[in-house]
Amino acid sequence: MQYLAKKQRNFHNKHPKLNSSNAILKLINGYFWRSLSGPFLSFVFPLIIILILGYTIGYNTALPGAFLLGIIVIGLNVLPSTILDFKQSSLLKRIGVTPISSRRILLSICFFYLLIMILSTVVVTCISLLFFTQYWNVGSLITVGEGETSISINLPSIKTILTNVDWGGYCYNIFICIILSISTGLAFASIFRTPTTIQSVSVMLMIIVILSSGLAVPNQISVSNKVIWFGGYITPFKPIINCTYEAWNGTYKQNGLDGFDWNPDWRNFTNLYGSSIFDFKKTYAVYSTIVLPGSKMGPIQILTTSEKYVNISVPYAWLSVLIIVIAKKFRWTGR
Repeated sequence: MQYLAKKQRNFHNKHPKLNSSNAILKLINGYFWRSLSGPFLSFVFPLIIILILGYTIGYNTALPGAFLLGIIVIGLNVLPSTILDFKQSSLLKRIGVTPISSRRILLSICFFYLLIMILSTVVVTCISLLFFTQYWNVGSLITVGEGETSISINLPSIKTILTNVDWGGYCYNIFICIILSISTGLAFASIFRTPTTIQSVSVMLMIIVILSSGLAVPNQISVSNKVIWFGGYITPFKPIINCTYEAWNGTYKQNGLDGFDWNPDWRNFTNLYGSSIFDFKKTYAVYSTIVLPGSKMGPIQILTTSEKYVNISVPYAWLSVLIIVIAKKFRWTGR
């Protein structure tokens, strides 16, 4: 807010005949990098979450959904907070006497944060992979089972995972996540009047997303608890993250576990992958190597055919609702 207050005094003198959004983008860029919350939530926070989860529940489980965290946080918090700061400053009155329309200001803000979302995804992904470089060719070694029946296996290496990702489905999910995040941010700016309210609501939603989407609690555990699993659908991002996990696993198949007659489920492991978010005949399942109270080791169905239809269609239903809210509620007045 202080940055906007300083800029409002000379904006009109510098750009009396402005006919493009360059000055607005420059103003937004300066505001973003001078704020504390913007860069931290866009780049540092997602990286912290990825590293914590990657070294606890495993990089193969944490990475796919966690890569979307920056996009979601920007949409839920940073974007609407910026719009509210612009609303509550007198800068809009200064800009109002220039050829720049309020619609162009809004489009410039959305375009800028679209670029930040893409940058956040690329930067966080690259830095995260650097931390897990030791697992590039050989995955981390874990022990599954108990007692005499326990064995040690390697999780898939980073190279193996990236080779088998369904990149078409994965990029599709990122695109939908960006659109949905921007729409959610605009809806928040339309409904709420203060940045404090936005921060409170966004934190609550982020906790639900992290706990119910397979980030903090792996899918093979959370799917067994129907309250946690289906409770995540109260947020717009649960279906997208579900599809992201399916696309991330892609055509990957774990080998080397056949022949353990003491547990016939091992032999089914190699047939669980190969599903697609657009192929509703193949359902999404994983082989769980997690042995915790309330969970079991072995093949676990994650998405049924009906839920796959839900995961594809629900984001568009959310988008329709958010667009209606924005059209009816959004005003540039700050009060």
